[in-house]
Amino acid sequence: MAEPSLKESLFQPLLDLIRQNTRPMCVTDLHYNILSTNKSFANLLQSEEGALLNTRPILPLKLLAHSENNAPQEEQGVEWFIDTRSSSNNSFMVKSQCYQSLSLQILTILEDEELVNGITDQKLLKNIFQHATESIVLFSLEGKIIDVNQSFLRFVNKVREDIIYLNLRNFVNKGEQEHLLKIKESILENEPLIGEMPVVVKDTTKTIQYSLTPSIYDGIHMVVFKDVTENRQMEIKLKRSEELFKELFEEAIDGIVLWKNDGTVIRANRSALKIFESTEKEMLSKNIKDFVYPSSIQKFHLVMDELKKQWCCS
Repeated sequence: MAEPSLKESLFQPLLDLIRQNTRPMCVTDLHYNILSTNKSFANLLQSEEGALLNTRPILPLKLLAHSENNAPQEEQGVEWFIDTRSSSNNSFMVKSQCYQSLSLQILTILEDEELVNGITDQKLLKNIFQHATESIVLFSLEGKIIDVNQSFLRFVNKVREDIIYLNLRNFVNKGEQEHLLKIKESILENEPLIGEMPVVVKDTTKTIQYSLTPSIYDGIHMVVFKDVTENRQMEIKLKRSEELFKELFEEAIDGIVLWKNDGTVIRANRSALKIFESTEKEMLSKNIKDFVYPSSIQKFHLVMDELKKQWCCS
């Protein structure tokens, strides 16, 4: 009988140790295909050990941001995506021990008390991410969506499973794709970007104000945005109202003069300029009292006092 190879002689003891361990553990090849698991890991994935062989239910989040397969590295406290067949939680902190000579790696799901070297901070950031009032999207250079927070799900009125692995292009009209090109250019230059762009949500166009942060993690970028559709619509209505007022003010047959509380004239329409036989420059240098006869000045003050009372009470 042929003697076992070095790989075989080392592999079997590893499998025995993993099967005896109570923490969720698995062995994969360098392409993340499962070679072996223990019972705790199978229970986490709500599956049988044998059914998991040669599948890829566990991947590092940074790998999802790339189309190519990154070579595994030994890491501790890195967040991985795990297909647990549950919508409640699909990301866990994992310790990865890579054995290049054996072409395999051992993955261990970390418990809370094992989260060291800043993992607690990562969990805090994740909590902030999920509960932020602004919508947050994590995505790859090509626009593939990696993760979103609850605010974004409310914005698009969808569940997380409908969003993950879509592309940012799915939310932008074809005629507005230059906005995405600008975002990509900023990522390549590693420069933050602030701007506004229209997006499509259930056949409705909305306006968002966004802030881009490139490379928050290996190959993953973040955009934070808020819906400013109502604000922009209000600004458009206000601008239209101002334009309408200006048109009515200028074209009115009656003379109209605007002045401050102290009587300083601040505006007069064309009809008023004709009535007072003044240029606009001359009019703006005067006080409204300059146009009142001395004999009527007392009556003028009574009228002004009455107007001020109405303004204060209205």
